[in-house]
Amino acid sequence: MAEKVPSLKDLAISISENATIIEDFLVANDRPHLSFAATGDQMLPMGPEFEHVQDARITLIGKAKLLLDLALGPIDGVKNLSFSNLHDLGALSVIYRYNIPSLVALEGETPIGEISKATGLSERRLLTVLRQLMLHHVFYEPRENCVAHTARSALLVRDPNAMDWLGHIAVECLPPTAKLSEALEVFGSTDKDNEAAFNLTFNTKENCIQYISSHPLSAKRFGGALAFLGDGDAVSYEGIVQIYPWGQLGVSKIVDVGGGRGRLSFALAEKYSDLTFVVQDQPEMGKHIEYPPHLMDRVSFEVHDFFTPQPIVAEVYLLGAVLHDWPDNKAIEIIQNLVAAMKDGARIILAENVKMQSGSQPYFFEAIIRAMDMQMLTMFNSQERTLADWKALMQKADHRLEFCRVVSPPGHFSALEFVFHT
Repeated sequence: MAEKVPSLKDLAISISENATIIEDFLVANDRPHLSFAATGDQMLPMGPEFEHVQDARITLIGKAKLLLDLALGPIDGVKNLSFSNLHDLGALSVIYRYNIPSLVALEGETPIGEISKATGLSERRLLTVLRQLMLHHVFYEPRENCVAHTARSALLVRDPNAMDWLGHIAVECLPPTAKLSEALEVFGSTDKDNEAAFNLTFNTKENCIQYISSHPLSAKRFGGALAFLGDGDAVSYEGIVQIYPWGQLGVSKIVDVGGGRGRLSFALAEKYSDLTFVVQDQPEMGKHIEYPPHLMDRVSFEVHDFFTPQPIVAEVYLLGAVLHDWPDNKAIEIIQNLVAAMKDGARIILAENVKMQSGSQPYFFEAIIRAMDMQMLTMFNSQERTLADWKALMQKADHRLEFCRVVSPPGHFSALEFVFHT
């Protein structure tokens, strides 16, 4: 049976209706129309009070994507998916390697000749690369052979985490992606964390995390990439910060296991004054933590390897996007190291994606989770998990961990709560 889709006319009507919701909001709040301009606020506001605007945006994205796919048809659709997207990534890797965003003036324009002199690349090759990205509004050409910033390219200058994200994708992720099919053939149905496409690409017996941690530049990129991943309206902690009932925990110590630069802990500490946090991670992550002065007495950092026994007795152990990096056997080992320190009534809260049936979520959110699932397979030989997967995993780790609840804000990480009973 063929997939049921709306007609082009019905899609266009829906697009118009949702675009009108957004435009009306912008006009009513004296905000500029959305554009690709490098200056000004080009983001729609987020937060519960703007839910109707974000809902319209998410619907608009999904309907526009469906309209595009239908208009392309099967032949041009396959060409676009495989050929154009391939070279988008190649072009992005070039602008990262040569730090091209920083060579373009944030205001005005920069002649291609100046960029050529700074990079050592010919003008012809630079234009080939940059004009590919201009199709996606990353840079634009205000006049022939001159380059100027758009909102997207300027972001790579203004936000170091965005550039780290781009670098992590270009250097650590893109090469293994090309090796995925070969890795599946070489390693078969392995459950080892060091038998992924990443290992085949970099010829290492270390798992992805070990390898990145032992290479300072890679570790810096990875930390920045994780911080950037939490921005925007997908794969974000914001939903569980706002919606999960953290206030019901009362005065509690929370150990943020594998907490990176403490992004989630700082967000929670800002909102809930009864909570104190210990962020645990590798030394490289601790070097890049920026402590807000008013939170220094409630958020601290400790070097800890979560494959060793947990040294802190606490009310809550928080794992934000940690376990999806690991196949089941390693994830179980991480949990068991926590259980050794847990007292009766202590909780484990997982901030993770909950994978759902295909087509059950808006396109924008599902596309992110599907890409994350591929990322876990390619880099870690792991996966995103369904709710049933999460429950089964925790029971395998220790039958005394009782599932309590899941809070799933649309488009954000879910909070899965498990209570330990002795």
